Amino acid sequence: MRPLSTLAILLSLTAAPVLAQTSPAGRPPRPDAAQRQVRHAEMRMREADDLALLLDLKPAQRPLLDGFLKSAGPPERSMDGKPAMPPQGATSEPGFEQHIARMEEMSARHAAEEARQLAAVRSFYGTLDPHQKQLFEALMRLRHGMGGHGGPRRGPDGQGGPNGMPHGDGPPPAN
Repeated sequence: MRPLSTLAILLSLTAAPVLAQTSPAGRPPRPDAAQRQVRHAEMRMREADDLALLLDLKPAQRPLLDGFLKSAGPPERSMDGKPAMPPQGATSEPGFEQHIARMEEMSARHAAEEARQLAAVRSFYGTLDPHQKQLFEALMRLRHGMGGHGGPRRGPDGQGGPNGMPHGDGPPPAN
């Protein structure tokens, strides 16, 4: 074998793993912001369809569900996925007073958003018949976990499973 061909073979063998690692073959390209928004809108529509089915909504109630989901959802986001925030004043070096003022503004915005979401829940819930209210309550319990909003309750030390019982431990065995 000639030394030049041996060198070429060795170079091709050492370059192959590097090329394989950098090649995006078989991987779909990452969706851009517009594609992610479309996919997210499709997921929200499927969720609304599922809720309408599970709640046994009448056709006249579907627009109310759509309004509830839009109002009770998170605040609108900009194209980059970050929450839409009002423009802030141009200050060169914000001092602590300005920091406190911004914190107060943010707290007020959060409180207003939470009040808007609670009003949307109350409004939609008021349109349901008694059986639909039972179904809605059951769905919300499933959606938010056994311990209410935020998942299962924890024990006094912050550990443990539902009802504060340690993981793997149940009630004492009956004799």
